[in-house]
Amino acid sequence: MKNAISPVFHEGERAIQSRLGIEKRMEKVGDKVIRDYMPAQHQAFYAQLPMLFAGFTDNQEDVWASVLAGQPGFINAPSATQLSIQATPFNGDPLATALAEHRATQPMPIGLLGIELHTRRRNRVSTQVNSINNGYLLLDVLQTTGNCPQYIQRRELHAYSPESIQQPVSAFSQFDNALSKFIQRADTFFVASTAQKPGQEPTTKAHGADVSHRGGRSGFVRVDDARTLTIPDYMGNNFFNTLGNFMLNPAAGLLFIDFESGDIVTMTGTANILWDDNQHHFKGAERLWQFTLKHGYVLKAAMPYRFRLQDYSPNSLMTGTWHEAASHATQHTTIAQWQNYSVTGTFTESTSGKSSAIKSLHLTSPTGEVPNFKPGQFISVKLTVAGTEHVRAYSISSSPLDNVLRISVKREGVVSNWLHDHIVAGDILQVKLTQSDFYLSENSQKPVVLLSAGVGITPMVSMFRYIVQNNFRTRSQQKVIMINTFRTRTEQAFRHEIRQLSNAQSTQAQAIWLLTAPSETCRPGIDYSTQGRLTKDILQTLLPFDNCDFYLCGPTQFMQDTYDLLQNLGVHDSAIFAESFGPAALQRSKPANADAVSEDAATSALITFSRSRIEQTWTPQDGHLLDFAENHGLSPEYGCRAGSCGACKVRITHGKVLHSTAASTPPGADEALLCCARPAKTANDDTPRITIDL
Repeated sequence: MKNAISPVFHEGERAIQSRLGIEKRMEKVGDKVIRDYMPAQHQAFYAQLPMLFAGFTDNQEDVWASVLAGQPGFINAPSATQLSIQATPFNGDPLATALAEHRATQPMPIGLLGIELHTRRRNRVSTQVNSINNGYLLLDVLQTTGNCPQYIQRRELHAYSPESIQQPVSAFSQFDNALSKFIQRADTFFVASTAQKPGQEPTTKAHGADVSHRGGRSGFVRVDDARTLTIPDYMGNNFFNTLGNFMLNPAAGLLFIDFESGDIVTMTGTANILWDDNQHHFKGAERLWQFTLKHGYVLKAAMPYRFRLQDYSPNSLMTGTWHEAASHATQHTTIAQWQNYSVTGTFTESTSGKSSAIKSLHLTSPTGEVPNFKPGQFISVKLTVAGTEHVRAYSISSSPLDNVLRISVKREGVVSNWLHDHIVAGDILQVKLTQSDFYLSENSQKPVVLLSAGVGITPMVSMFRYIVQNNFRTRSQQKVIMINTFRTRTEQAFRHEIRQLSNAQSTQAQAIWLLTAPSETCRPGIDYSTQGRLTKDILQTLLPFDNCDFYLCGPTQFMQDTYDLLQNLGVHDSAIFAESFGPAALQRSKPANADAVSEDAATSALITFSRSRIEQTWTPQDGHLLDFAENHGLSPEYGCRAGSCGACKVRITHGKVLHSTAASTPPGADEALLCCARPAKTANDDTPRITIDL
């Protein structure tokens, strides 16, 4: 049967698609997947359902969402263009009144949604009432489409009681405490809308009624006050059936179900899309919308079915809650403060000899929420070992879309060795978030190449995980190739994890392992890809795409050699991003601010550390002020030694300094980051005097 719908999207849906720059693409998609008939597969699907969701408009032009239930078979498709339903709406359901008041001379659009909760399968059909006779509702099909299973929590039906006694229906016009808790517990609801403008009949098949599923983690619907809800809108199929309808008619109906008790809450009101609201604190939200209540009904124990939650949708697990969003919104006020994080688990990622080489720690914040960060960034950790306080920076190896904060530590040095040998679940670490400038650009769809050696893999794992997860979440096609260099097979960290990720998206994600000293038992092509270090020939052979962004992390010589290699291949400096922990900082072809710093820097200065009562002469050979302080017996706090973490920030009580690095955490007018600060020359070229509160 040929699709005869034209156009498949109405003006409200097209307006949003145009706003996002995808109208032309979606027109082609819609022509392929939106039909004016039900395929045989859909006809069989509806016939096996125990319940069906409906969206409609009553005689007062209020929009409602409803649910019909019965034994499988209560829905039947006499043909590809009609559905027959034998079911009576629950007592108190506005659908019962709307059907009773329906007149054959007036069109009554009804949007339907069928869902199999245990398989997450769902299909939608837009219909119009043909006739109502002896408990049978005959509907004519206007539009049909299949839907992806995103955000549907898997539930198993475990009880059916058609004789269950429904309690009296109660009406409400405000959200009381009990209703608010009911809504805030929900991980699922259904929203009804219509493209039919008030007082007008539908002009095309695209202007019918609709009911849509909305899912997330428990707590994803916020009760703002006695009549207002705020709801995140996640990435979907870009049809914008619901929001597109809101563009033409703000009337909306919401339906919440307690799947364990059978309680139903249905309400009608209006919706408003919050295009310009600051939604970036809510993980996974593309935008927000608000619902304003007009009135509603509580139908206690109305559903004859009971369902038991099996697991959350993988998509839902990559989203947030309003409690987390509130925590993230205030995070900027504590970003420069040390906080107590609890260690919830430790995991060995690789070994060297008989001991762990890289160990991961799972950390939980004081609020229990995962803090906001970008893929590739790091945190600072402060702890006391043998009576001496130390601050160190460790890359985050988890993704911002994960529900855990993970750092991974190489065994080397006093602090890292202590973490390997002594830290256990239940311990507390002092942690400070950073705004480091080495991170994956989340708004770019350019192909990404991740180049690492040794423990430099840790921020790359965060980036790799994020790209794979985000491709799954948003249906993007961003390509990523990870090339890791290790000495031996046992030192390869995250190998199993990365293999799972690359297998999940083999056309977009690829991981390549180089070993410099493979053992005789290592199998080429299985345990590693190529023997040796990264070379120009290897890179040219392995890279299947052009116009990439390159991210580098590893030991000093690896970083510099790889940077120089890319430059020789013609890669522009602006496309090379590198982690800049301390001495591993790159010597780029020419730092952007090199000339300005050189011209304005002093040739000598008299430095006074006021609290330590130390006064010494500084010259350019002394380097940055952090090195200068340490060389004169002081132990100032530091983390990254590259201007990223802000740990070495101090107060300057006299004089001025220059920063040779654009700081990720900019200091105030009377402050300096010791790790990248040098004395500034004076206007009359006298020897400047700098006083530091240290």
